[in-house]
Amino acid sequence: MRGLGTYFSHRGHKSSPAASKPSARMLDNLSHLPLVAGVVLAALAIAILPLPAVMLPVLGISSVLLTLARLEYGLVLLAFTVPFGSLGEIEMADFSLSATEFIVPLVVFSWVMRMVYTKEARISLPWIVWPVTLFMAAMALSFTNSSALGLSLKEMAKWLEFLAVLVLVGNTVRERGQVLLLVGAVLSSGTLAAFHGWYQFASRQGPGSFLVGETFLRAYGFYGQPNPYAGYLLTVIPLAIALLLVVREERLPKRPLLVATGALVAALLMTLSRGGMLGLAGASALTVLLRSWAWRRLLWVVVLVGLLLSLALSYDLVTIPGGDEGGPFAEFGIFDPRFVKTTPQNWSVVERMALWYSAWHIWQDSPWLGIGIGNFRAVYPDYALPAWEFGQEHAHNYYLNVLTETGVVGLAAYLVLLFCFFLYVGRGLKASLARGWGLKSALALGVLSTLLALSVHNVFDNIYVHGMLVQLGILLGLVPFASETREMEMKS
Repeated sequence: MRGLGTYFSHRGHKSSPAASKPSARMLDNLSHLPLVAGVVLAALAIAILPLPAVMLPVLGISSVLLTLARLEYGLVLLAFTVPFGSLGEIEMADFSLSATEFIVPLVVFSWVMRMVYTKEARISLPWIVWPVTLFMAAMALSFTNSSALGLSLKEMAKWLEFLAVLVLVGNTVRERGQVLLLVGAVLSSGTLAAFHGWYQFASRQGPGSFLVGETFLRAYGFYGQPNPYAGYLLTVIPLAIALLLVVREERLPKRPLLVATGALVAALLMTLSRGGMLGLAGASALTVLLRSWAWRRLLWVVVLVGLLLSLALSYDLVTIPGGDEGGPFAEFGIFDPRFVKTTPQNWSVVERMALWYSAWHIWQDSPWLGIGIGNFRAVYPDYALPAWEFGQEHAHNYYLNVLTETGVVGLAAYLVLLFCFFLYVGRGLKASLARGWGLKSALALGVLSTLLALSVHNVFDNIYVHGMLVQLGILLGLVPFASETREMEMKS
C-alpha cells in the first residue's frame, strides 16, 4: 500500500516543542550515528557474505539501528511483526520466539534512552493499567497449580508485552504526525497480510484440511490457522472503516483507504471463520449505531430480517444449508460431541464442542485457581475424548480457556478487565466527540469496535496469539491521543 505508507510517513515527522531544547537537539544529532553505522555494516555484509546468509542479519541490525535512531520507526517495525513475525520464529522447549519478542524490548530500551538523554523521565500511567495488573495477579496465583511452568511464564510475558506497549505508545505517540505514521503502519501491514491471504485462497497453497471443495483454500496468513488470522484482520478492519468515515474532514487518502478496507474484508471472508464474520458484524453494527442516524434505520431493518430468518429456521420454514448431510449448520449451538457423527463439513464444529466438553471437566477438577495459565496444552491429553486425543493449544473459547487455566478468580478478573477496556475507550470516544467527528473520534470508534469484534471472536477461539496482544496494546495506546488525557503521572 504505497499510497498509505507515503501519506502517513510524510505526516509523521512534525517537530515537537521538545525538539527546540538543547538535550533534544543533541539526541537528534546522535540519532544519525546509528544510521550511518548501519549503512556501512550492511554494505560490508552484502559485499562479503553470500546473499541468503546476509538477509536475516541485515534485517535484524537494521531494525535495531532504526529503532535506536527514532522510536517511531521501532513502533512501525513492531506493527509489521504482528502479521509477519512468525516468519523467523525460533522454537524453544515450551514456546517460540518471534520478531515481536525482540522488537518490544528494543523499543522500550529506546524509549528509556530517550528519556535519559532528554532528562524528561516522566511517565503517564492510564488507569486501565490497574485492571490489567489485577488480571496478571490472578494469573500469578494460578502458577501454584501449574504443571508446565514454562508455558505459564510465556503467557505472563505476553501480557507484560501488552502492558509495556500500551504505556509506551500512550506516552510517546501524542502528536498527529506520529499517530498517522503508526496508524499507516498498522493499515499497511494489515493490507499486505490480506493480499497474502488472497494468494493462499486462490492458489490453494496450504494444508489439505483447509480446502473448500476442490476450488479454494481457507486463508490463514502466517498464523497457521484461519481463525487467528481472521482475529488479526479484525484488529485492522474496524480502524480502516472508522477512518473512512472522516476522510473528507481530515483530508485522508480516500482511495488507499478504500483499497485497504476492501482487501481486508475480502481476506476475512476468505478465512470462512464463523467467529471472524460474527465479530465483523458486531463491529460494523456498533460503528453504524454510533456514527450515523441515517444508517441506524438500515441496521434495524437488517436486525428485523435476521429475527424473521431465525424464526423461519426454528419452524423449519427454511432449509438449513447442509442440514441433511451433516453440514456446518447441522449441529448449530451447544451439543454433546460424543453422540455426533463427524463429516468433512461439520468436523470443525464438532472439534470445538469436544474441546469445550473436555475443558469443562478440566475446570471442575480445579475450580478456583485453575490448572495454571497456559497449561491447557499440558493437561488436555488426560481429559480428551476418544478420537480427539491430538494435542491442542487452547479450548477454542478464550473465556472458557481462562476459566480452565485460572479458575473462577481469573475469569472474574478478566471480565472486570474487559469491562474496563470498553469503559476506557468509551470515555475516550465521548471526550473526542465533544470536539466533533474527526481523526480522534474515528480512532476511538475504531478501537471500540475492535474490542467488540475480538470479544465476539473469542467465544469461538483464543485470539491472543502471535503478537495479537501487542497489536491491541498499540490500539489502546492511541486512546490518550484521542481523548487528550494524562490521568496519572509518575516522576522518576
